[in-house]
Amino acid sequence: MNEIRTHRGFLMATPAAKGAFLTLDVVDQLYAHLKTSGTVYQDFNFLRDVAKAAKAVIFYQGRNLLIGQLTQPSTRWLLSFVTTTLDYVASGDRRTISVENYKDLLDFHPKPDTRFDSYANRDRMRAWDRIAGMSAADFISLWLSREGGLNDLVCSLQLIAGALPDEFAQHPKPLA
Repeated sequence: MNEIRTHRGFLMATPAAKGAFLTLDVVDQLYAHLKTSGTVYQDFNFLRDVAKAAKAVIFYQGRNLLIGQLTQPSTRWLLSFVTTTLDYVASGDRRTISVENYKDLLDFHPKPDTRFDSYANRDRMRAWDRIAGMSAADFISLWLSREGGLNDLVCSLQLIAGALPDEFAQHPKPLA
């Protein structure tokens, strides 16, 4: 199957060469600015840039990446990240694992081995129905409106489409 995935296994698109990986430098820049600047919450330009990056990543090729990931083979932790993110955006429920801790749990260039069970998660699916059809602007606005939403969104973007850490830059195995 031809596909583009991020380094942590999120399926972004299918029309590319097998084993292609996507990294968006802007999400690393936004993440670094968030972590080093104490003024991001009063910086309209930063907020605008986050919203643009979120639209580019979360709504890559016009579809909601998180909702779409539910139909793709994933790893256990990637699926956990996706479902807790959707819970957080839909209801404002706090994550059981912080978005920063997911960085340690999600593998680089993983071998997908798990599928989302929509039948066993039908209550969650009903809760997500409201956000599944939202426009990019409404979805991102809702995410940002949640307690800690800006921090959560920037960290999530970096986790989804950020560059590999230096120690993984020469990772020998692309997706099979």
